[in-house]
Amino acid sequence: MKLSFACCGIECCPNKSHMLDARVPQDEIGELYDGKAWFYDFWAFLTESKARDRALELAEIHDGQSILEVAVGTGLMFNEIVKRNSHGQNVGIDISEGMLSRAETRLAKQNSEIYSLSIGSAFDLKVGDASVDMLVNNYMFDLVPFNQMDKIIGETSIKHQFNAMINIIGEYGATQKVLETENAHLHLYDKEERQDRKLGHITITSNSFDALNKSIDSLKEYLP
Repeated sequence: MKLSFACCGIECCPNKSHMLDARVPQDEIGELYDGKAWFYDFWAFLTESKARDRALELAEIHDGQSILEVAVGTGLMFNEIVKRNSHGQNVGIDISEGMLSRAETRLAKQNSEIYSLSIGSAFDLKVGDASVDMLVNNYMFDLVPFNQMDKIIGETSIKHQFNAMINIIGEYGATQKVLETENAHLHLYDKEERQDRKLGHITITSNSFDALNKSIDSLKEYLP
């Protein structure tokens, strides 16, 4: 596989260069990063911090979203996601128990319950289609063999052509009706009802604009 890049106006990988394929078997990556977990934060500060900050900037996180980070590592970025999405749902997965242990220690300092961390693989995401508002992933694709890229991209393709979000304010209302509505996904924050408090949100996704509007109309009681 030969590629040429000139993202900054300078060709940094000419056609005559050869991109190296992933060399570590997928079933060995978890153990490999278990051994790196103790010094990974220092390495990440030197090599990943600028890219991580830029990714957070581009993400434009809005509080109240449902966010999934794949390959969460020691939680450096996930920690910032939880801070910015303090009224949303935040899920982080990684295949390394050692890295997750570091992430759990870091997130425990926030004293927050609106996140979860667990073992998981990008090849088999345990989430439904269109069940999250944002999927975040950094520094993982170099560990994926070229011949498996399509599977990874397919697994992480969760966005639909048309989508909408309805915030649930003050009272939960007829949440059972949301569960029965086609294309609608309910995200609750487990908070007590209170005037003007955001209690959750509904995401509606569809490949058809007409179908999207039909689902929105069936939930019009939640609209102002």
